[in-house]
Amino acid sequence: MFGCWKEIPRARAAALSAGTMRCRVPLVLAVLLLCLDRASAGLGCEGGCHSCMAQFGFEYVPCAPSPPPPPPSDGWFSTALHKIPQNEGNALGSPVTGTLDQCKVACLSNTRCWTFTYNDQTNQCYLKDKCGDPANNGGLQDLANFQTFYLQCWPESECPSNKIRLQNRDYPTRCVHTVEGGMTDGTKLHYWTGCDPGQNTDFTFARKAAGLPNIIMGHEASGKCWHSSDGEADQNGRKVHLWTGCAFDQTSDGKLEYRFEMYGRGSSQTYMSMVNVKHGKALHPDAGTDQDGAKLQFWDNTDETRIQLKVLCG
Repeated sequence: MFGCWKEIPRARAAALSAGTMRCRVPLVLAVLLLCLDRASAGLGCEGGCHSCMAQFGFEYVPCAPSPPPPPPSDGWFSTALHKIPQNEGNALGSPVTGTLDQCKVACLSNTRCWTFTYNDQTNQCYLKDKCGDPANNGGLQDLANFQTFYLQCWPESECPSNKIRLQNRDYPTRCVHTVEGGMTDGTKLHYWTGCDPGQNTDFTFARKAAGLPNIIMGHEASGKCWHSSDGEADQNGRKVHLWTGCAFDQTSDGKLEYRFEMYGRGSSQTYMSMVNVKHGKALHPDAGTDQDGAKLQFWDNTDETRIQLKVLCG
């Protein structure tokens, strides 16, 4: 444990116990050197240097830990230069040539991008789909001239309880509900007016592993998870319903797993769509309508406005 010498005149002893004192470095150093000099000469430093310092009104106490650095203003974190993740995630397209800022824009513009590795000699970046601090999900390795820039996993970064409500982009009074408030196997999901917590709108998510985009969606009140109504999502029109079974070891083929695809990142209007990992189909309202009662189903096309949702926490 590192510490520091703090001045403790009797009148300020209370301040020390309250942790409000600060080290007075020049004065402390001068007294410490004097004590060391006296100790080496055998001049009245019985009990060692700590005792000697106490004679001059100082005591050695643990220093308060330094506060953590503030998060970056633009939301981007980075590894040290010449460090990249051991597991970078899946590559998203060809390398992008540009400045660091241009690479950030390229990643934000890709609905699946959460991180990129940048070469400051070639001015090229490589977009990836893994999120969060790579030191916490696989560790780092050395690679000259490269550095990784990443975004925190979402929506954990905004909703640390992992409990969310899903609001319709174009009709913000409507959210995803269970049909008729049902909580049994086979209960389907649909849009309905009302987005307050506790209106059968509370869902949960669990990430498959640190940094991976794959998640499983659950219903908080019933403990059931989102399944395809026919066990697969490989055909357009198959509905989403609640069903028992939420463990990832039941979903090795990805049929229960989703990923969030993001739109409008870096702006005040950020929305996402939910895409089935196995088949790449997105959740759409049936009949192409966002009205009350429109059930959620799997369908091709992942970039249409009507399938975009806003996440509400808690």
